[in-house]
Amino acid sequence: CQSEPRFITRPPTDTTAWFTRWLDSYVDPDEKVFLIGNSGGGAFIGGLIGLNKSRYLGAALLYATLPWDAGINLAP
Repeated sequence: CQSEPRFITRPPTDTTAWFTRWLDSYVDPDEKVFLIGNSGGGAFIGGLIGLNKSRYLGAALLYATLPWDAGINLAP
């Protein structure tokens, strides 16, 4: 049984929506969280923060870049 790909083949908004639903099932949506990601996970986290700055307390991106070309507003 092969699972459906979530991260590489889907648009960023599909993947971030899936992650947000998963996170909200563990943490109250009104509670801010701090994210940590490495490499591709760091780029993913940069996208999460770009899409919803008010949801997250902050992030640590380890050996990662921000998703500059993904159509996400990364302005402060």
